Amino acid sequence: MGSSFKTKETGWTINPETVATALSAKKNPAAENQLAATGSWRESRLMERYTEKLFNNILIPLSGDPSSWETLEQAFVIARHEGARLNGLHVVGSSKARDSAFALEVQEKFNDLCAQARVKGALVVEAGDIVQKINERTRLADLTVLKIVNPPLGGLASLKSPFRSIINAASGPLLGLQGKASPLDRALVAFDGSPRSKEALFVGAYLAEQWKTALTVFTALEDGRLSPSVQDLARRYLEFHEIEAEFMLANGSAQALGKALSAGGFNLLLLGSYGSSVIREVFIGNTLDFALRESEVPIFICR
Repeated sequence: MGSSFKTKETGWTINPETVATALSAKKNPAAENQLAATGSWRESRLMERYTEKLFNNILIPLSGDPSSWETLEQAFVIARHEGARLNGLHVVGSSKARDSAFALEVQEKFNDLCAQARVKGALVVEAGDIVQKINERTRLADLTVLKIVNPPLGGLASLKSPFRSIINAASGPLLGLQGKASPLDRALVAFDGSPRSKEALFVGAYLAEQWKTALTVFTALEDGRLSPSVQDLARRYLEFHEIEAEFMLANGSAQALGKALSAGGFNLLLLGSYGSSVIREVFIGNTLDFALRESEVPIFICR
């Protein structure tokens, strides 16, 4: 991935290619659309899949509440596998609050926990709107790990969800955490043959290959909308990479996925991000929104 350096603008140590890409997207709407296009993150990292690690810089937004520190514990699990650097972010309401006792306490605790875990990391304190600041910083990360707070409720209300906004703004994958940190060694990939589910399969294959994560590919037939043959795509892909996996089929959709998660003892769910049809998501239902509300295991959201 090349050399890294600390920038005054970010307060983090990141590689120059990432900075250049993020700045280009910020100034050029066409570049931003390209950065967010389905498959663009995967295509930019095809070489790293074989020669380096996929997740070198991990963003962790931290509120400082007791439950938010679980995201840092989860990031440690990933950092140990990847040799990654952790980029913490604490957002406050005003410039004056940046030097408050609470902000300094969050900074100190982050530094102490990173030192104890022997993981490199730096936390910056920013003033402004939390969602906006997270959205800006996701462009500088290979992965964002964050607590699932106020997940989309379903229906039209989902379109106004701050969490949905963060997912849509990210140029790369996110890991959402509802409960405690997980070892991430038993993964279920939700696969329906769509472009974004193929992104989830790409990450799942990487985890199986590099982390030795046990992989199961799950397809919900959605009451006849999908054929069992859709899994042939996943089988061929995994066979090409010499990865062994289990395969599961079930009728139904989101609820079937929830049952499979509970029954199989999985501790990680990988699935694609939102699709292009907002109308279908709102009025027919969305598996991702359901998972964000109901899943007790970490959710790897791929775009």
